[in-house]
Amino acid sequence: MALSFYHDDAFLLCDNQQTLQGVVATLRRASAIILDCEAQDIGYVGGQLSVISLGVAGSLLSSKRRGRQYHPVFLVDVLAFSRRQLRSLYDILEDENVTKVVFGGRHDFTELYHGQGVYMKGVIDLQIADVVSRDILEEDFEDQMERLGDRYFDDDVDIDRYDNIHRLNSLVSCVEEHDVDTSRIPHELKPYHSGRWLQRPLSFDQLIYASGDVLLIDLLYRYFRSMHLLEDDIYEQSAKYISLNIDARVNKNDEYWCHALLPLDIIYEADGIPMTCDGCGREMMSGNFARRGGRGRGRREDKCAVCVIIDFTGNFHFLRALHLLTIYQGYED
Repeated sequence: MALSFYHDDAFLLCDNQQTLQGVVATLRRASAIILDCEAQDIGYVGGQLSVISLGVAGSLLSSKRRGRQYHPVFLVDVLAFSRRQLRSLYDILEDENVTKVVFGGRHDFTELYHGQGVYMKGVIDLQIADVVSRDILEEDFEDQMERLGDRYFDDDVDIDRYDNIHRLNSLVSCVEEHDVDTSRIPHELKPYHSGRWLQRPLSFDQLIYASGDVLLIDLLYRYFRSMHLLEDDIYEQSAKYISLNIDARVNKNDEYWCHALLPLDIIYEADGIPMTCDGCGREMMSGNFARRGGRGRGRREDKCAVCVIIDFTGNFHFLRALHLLTIYQGYED
């Protein structure tokens, strides 16, 4: 039996078989589902899934109209069930005919795939939609460079190297940038908590935290749809993005994966022949690798343009930090 709510509960903890059956029945009737996951070291080596947060798009407390029924965010306690018990839910996640809306879903996909054996399909990743929207909103190259800021832009680096380098927004910064109204969310967003996602019982602040992103994603999804910013290619682009680590988890200390830059060949495809990057290890077209002698000259570099930027800016910030430390310690005249 599908669940229906008309009260002030923003979330429902699902940790027993009866509630799970009701959640699955409700989600089966949805055309689009908001999804977010909480885990220990989500998507990285040693990661373990804790909670799958799910919501019926357009039917949550954050977007409900006065007097209308709504559904809470369903917080599925993965540790309370076996994989077999969760299979009916996982079938929905693998159904490409049901849209799953995520934000920065690469870690969610990786955790579900490597940890639970679930290949999530039919995904719209709003982090990708946000980058695509910048062209539609007519951002120029100067705006693109301003987004990179001091963390990723270095004046000593050839400006041509930044052609397809785009900084990703976090969920909160994306909501703020697009001025999305969050006034209907009834609780504090992202409250402080212990971060111990494998301990039970989960604290109230953890439950609030786990439901908050789903409410924000729901609002952002409605905004992008109203602005016609979800292009037809978004499903293919999202599928490429979230499945980047399908071969294996990555180490959370790997600088070539742990950054805020959009990986290449997701939205903007390059020409050439296949090459493997010595940094991130991805195989991609040679057009993503700069030439050592400048544009159009010399052999291709061993690392893709993103990894080269990580090298440049990583060394730059290390040297600057060392310089400041030296001044602080009084070793410099």
